[in-house]
Amino acid sequence: MRHFDYQRTIIAYHGCDESVVKRVLWNGEPLSKSENEYDWLGYGIYFWEFGPERALEWAFEQKKRIRQT
Repeated sequence: MRHFDYQRTIIAYHGCDESVVKRVLWNGEPLSKSENEYDWLGYGIYFWEFGPERALEWAFEQKKRIRQT
């Protein structure tokens, strides 16, 4: 079997607000796993590859959901 040895950079976007960015990047806190009923891909931490607009859209949607509760 051939060994494939290659590396590539994957740019992924996580939809969150500035307070999460500060806690994770500046303070080294881990991202929290999502465990909501509407998590159709299951529990976890979600990223969009090549999707900065979608990550931003999700962050705005999440902010609206939080305000409604």
